Amino acid sequence: MNFFRKYSIFTLAFAAILIGVLWRLELEHLGWEGLTWVSYYHYAVPAGLLLFIVWANLSLNISLKKRIWLNGIGLFFGMISFYFIEMSLRATFIGGPSAMFLMELPTWKLLLLVNGHLVLLPFLVIGSFIVLKLFKLNVSWVRLGIAIIIMIGAAPVSIWLLGLIGHQGSHDVIHTLKSGIIIPFIVFAVGLVFVEKSA
Repeated sequence: MNFFRKYSIFTLAFAAILIGVLWRLELEHLGWEGLTWVSYYHYAVPAGLLLFIVWANLSLNISLKKRIWLNGIGLFFGMISFYFIEMSLRATFIGGPSAMFLMELPTWKLLLLVNGHLVLLPFLVIGSFIVLKLFKLNVSWVRLGIAIIIMIGAAPVSIWLLGLIGHQGSHDVIHTLKSGIIIPFIVFAVGLVFVEKSA
């Protein structure tokens, strides 16, 4: 058993924190003030996804054929999910003249767009679990439950932490993402379902 498989929970926690740090470093470098951060492409997103995939590859014990398929599905699934989550977050937090297009949408489309990330984030966990089960990996239903709880609790816990440490800006949902404090929780929750049960 290799190091990453033996200590998968600890290496996952390290990777999750590192991905959050990458996000924050990019934000600090390109602009923190106001809504500057929503105006540029975040390279920390594909970098974080690739880092997660590297961790998953080092932690899973699967054949080369399954590994190739799983990596392809993971890249596609990850990028599509991030795209729709970003779209939903933009619609939720957009302001000024740019928000006028939202007023033209039917109510059901507006509600779906604004609240889409509330469904998509837990689906990152559930979808990953389903894919791993289809590949007949020895993943845990208990860890799936814990991962969903972590995903649901990530926002309120992050808001509490921002207030506890007196972080700059408001202590609200938008600042949990902007600060990057919520990212390790999300990454850890998704990664938890990849940790296989002991033989």
